[in-house]
Amino acid sequence: MLCRRRHKFHKRRNVADHLPDREKAWVDAKLVQAFNHPDPDLGLRNAKHLAGLLDKAHPGAASSLGEGLGGWCLSPRGGPPLS
Repeated sequence: MLCRRRHKFHKRRNVADHLPDREKAWVDAKLVQAFNHPDPDLGLRNAKHLAGLLDKAHPGAASSLGEGLGGWCLSPRGGPPLS
């Protein structure tokens, strides 16, 4: 459980590292929503959609988000919600 929380935290931080300051808050909010979505399939779809939104303006952030995303457990069953 802690391991998944830490991986999600690192994923959020790695994505943020590729963004300008003005973009970090809304992107992080979307990531938290995706990671905590009660439907893991919809959470994964939302995360992939976010990566698509970021791809043109911030390809590094999109790439960081997309790395290993398919293997993530995005539901809160992996631990308490991230905020």
